[in-house]
Amino acid sequence: MTNDSRQKLLVITVFLTMLLVSSVSASLMPSVHAAEMTVQQKGLSILSNVVGLDLAKYDVPAKEYQPDLQASYLGVVPQKCVGYELTSGESKLKLLCTFANGRLQMIQVLKKRMLQA
Repeated sequence: MTNDSRQKLLVITVFLTMLLVSSVSASLMPSVHAAEMTVQQKGLSILSNVVGLDLAKYDVPAKEYQPDLQASYLGVVPQKCVGYELTSGESKLKLLCTFANGRLQMIQVLKKRMLQA
């Protein structure tokens, strides 16, 4: 074998080895992605961790609202809204959380009234 053919064989061997190693490492990498929180989960998390509401004391149904097609933050970023009606034996509190680009934009307290027995 000549010196040129040995160099070509060596280059081909190194190339194929690198290709094999990269293929094996790519196949062994996990393809799991973290689950993104829904708008309802984000809202509940904010109400609990930021506002400080003890949600265990309330019945908390959530309803996602579709804002008007023209409703967007600064006319560019689409908004998502979710409403909560926190009901306990003593009171009722309605909240609306508005998210723009996955971040909290606004919390509105819509109605608070004492329940009559």
